[in-house]
Amino acid sequence: MKKEKITTDILFGNLDFKTIEDNPDFKEDSVREVIILPILEKLGYKQENIIRSKTLQHPFLKVGSKKGQ
Repeated sequence: MKKEKITTDILFGNLDFKTIEDNPDFKEDSVREVIILPILEKLGYKQENIIRSKTLQHPFLKVGSKKGQ
């Protein structure tokens, strides 16, 4: 069984990376949908397997401040 060579054209079509690099409106959500999603789909992940916007909690990190005692 011969594996298909994955190219940027296969993943991203005619996406111009220079244009998005210079675009101030191309933010995290755009990166996720335009760049990351095609990679995940090519790896075999389905929409229902991809968890979005999950809040992560670090057991040792607390953000905020405490008033002095």
